[in-house]
Amino acid sequence: MKGRLRAGQVFRYPRPKVEHISQVDGYPNFHHVTHSSAYGEQVQLEKGINGTAGITAVDGSRRPAILIRSSPWKSGTVETPWKDHFEVEDGYVRYYGDHKASTEVALGRTPGNAAMLEAFDHHRVPSAYAPPLLLFRAVPRNGKQKGYVEFCGLGVIERVEKVEQQGGQAKDSFINYAYDIALLDLTPENDAVAWEWIEARRNKTYSAEETLEWAPKSWRHWVENGTVGNLRSSRRATVSENPKPKERKPEAESPEVLEAEEAAARTAGRRRSGTGQGRRMSAAERKALEDHSVGRATAHFEADGWSVEDVGAKRSYDLLLTRGDERLYVEVKGTTSEGAQVILTRAEVEKQREFAPHNALVVVHSIELDRTVSPPEAKGGVLHCTSPWEIREQHLKVVSYVYHHPDLS
Repeated sequence: MKGRLRAGQVFRYPRPKVEHISQVDGYPNFHHVTHSSAYGEQVQLEKGINGTAGITAVDGSRRPAILIRSSPWKSGTVETPWKDHFEVEDGYVRYYGDHKASTEVALGRTPGNAAMLEAFDHHRVPSAYAPPLLLFRAVPRNGKQKGYVEFCGLGVIERVEKVEQQGGQAKDSFINYAYDIALLDLTPENDAVAWEWIEARRNKTYSAEETLEWAPKSWRHWVENGTVGNLRSSRRATVSENPKPKERKPEAESPEVLEAEEAAARTAGRRRSGTGQGRRMSAAERKALEDHSVGRATAHFEADGWSVEDVGAKRSYDLLLTRGDERLYVEVKGTTSEGAQVILTRAEVEKQREFAPHNALVVVHSIELDRTVSPPEAKGGVLHCTSPWEIREQHLKVVSYVYHHPDLS
């Protein structure tokens, strides 16, 4: 009987590796659960992205699985300058690739990114050949940061983005990939993945279709229907060994959003209680943010081979990009906040919906604004690019309405 990976369960990942013991230090032994005497090389979690060796089976080539490991305690270090986002209860993970400031090979050629991009090609057109993602994150146990991993679930890549990050001793900017991963529902399997399925996928005598016999129901559904929209995990709190997370605080609104809301209230003749929500930005400060963010976006795209034209003064978008026969229409936003909320005009939304999928949103967030000089100076910030950019209704918030009075129109 093969082992099982249960969502929320913490496994011991000992070094040196031992496979014959079922438990180590009171926790299930990862190497024991995933051990195979039939396929030689054992799976491991030594890196962030760990692809199992590809095989040539009776019906063609496939990669049995990709194991993902996130180490939160490394976030912000020279080795791992980014921070992965695991929203397990919401069925969502954003995971960053393995390109770094010191990487010398071309973007997408590092082992991890290459494996993930290959997987994404399969996940865009779901089939039994697609490699499943098994996601883990390091957790502290017994007073130690290392040596313990929590299984977070089974996933597929829904979206890939190029993002600008900063890392290395000199905090140099570099481009990396970010992967948006949907976690599939494992409720019918009691929130577990049977390792027998992965072993079947490693078996050359089985076709990809035949391995579906051991796959979770949600994976079979995804292969058949190509959708995960109604399969996102909503794991029960009792499944996880971790204590129930504290209730999330609402996202802090950016200065630009607060200013827009106050302006809308003033236009509508509303009286505001208190002294306001914060310091309003001057026209000079807004211009400094805009010029800085547009400059950062221009440099970002030029480095990727695009010709860039700044059309913000005459169009309802900021940059027109051309590269051969390709065109890209880019909206740029700069903010001193963390960038979770930005202001869009109705014209900007309508135009970008018209341009999609040949469009992009660039948000340069966490910009430092020096108000001690005149005019103010903007510097730094983190560039985040979304392309193609699909604007969904659930991501928009109405700030004000225009009401056409039926009796007075």
